[in-house]
Amino acid sequence: MLDIIPNWHPILVHFTVSFISSLGVLQLIIWLKIAEKKQSDILFMQKTLMVISTLSLLVTLFTGWLAFNSVAHDSPSHMAMTDHRNWALTTAAVFLLSVIIYFLRPSLRSNLVGVLLVISSSLVAVTGFKGGEVVYRYGLGVMSLPQVSEASKDGDDGHDHEHGEPMTELPFENKLKMKPHLNDGHSH
Repeated sequence: MLDIIPNWHPILVHFTVSFISSLGVLQLIIWLKIAEKKQSDILFMQKTLMVISTLSLLVTLFTGWLAFNSVAHDSPSHMAMTDHRNWALTTAAVFLLSVIIYFLRPSLRSNLVGVLLVISSSLVAVTGFKGGEVVYRYGLGVMSLPQVSEASKDGDDGHDHEHGEPMTELPFENKLKMKPHLNDGHSH
C-alpha cells in the first residue's frame, strides 16, 4: 500500500467535509426553492450524496481512529486530539441519525432531516477547525523542517545548489515514523 505520511486521514477527511457541507447547502436550496424547476434533480443529488457521504464518513472515522492511536503526542496535544475526536464523533452521530431517518422515514426528510443536515454542516466546520488546530497549532503528524541558521537567511544555506534548482535529497535525515503515542498517563 502507498505509504502516506503520517496516514490516510488528512487526505480522506476533505472528501467527507465537502460532501457533508454540500448536503447542507443542498438542503438550504430545497428550503428556499431556489431551483424549483430542478427539484427532482436536486433530490436525486441529495440522495446520492447521502450514500457517498456515509461511506466517506465511515472511512474517515476509521482512518482518524488509526491516526489518534498512532501519532506520537504529548499531554497538551492529546487534549487537542481528544477534543477533535469528540467533535468528530458528535458530527458523525448527528449526520448518521439524519441518514437513518432519511431512508427509514421519508416523510421526515424535509423538516427533521433537513435540520439535522444543516446542523451536521455546521458541526463539520467546527470539527475541521479542531483538526486544523491539531496539525497547525500542535504540529501533530507533520515532519519537522531543519532549523534555519543566520547564514541561510542571508542566502548562504550551505548547500551545493543554485536557488531555484530542485534538490534531490531532503534536507533532513529522519522521516516521520509512525509511533504509538507517548506515555502521557492517559489511557485510550
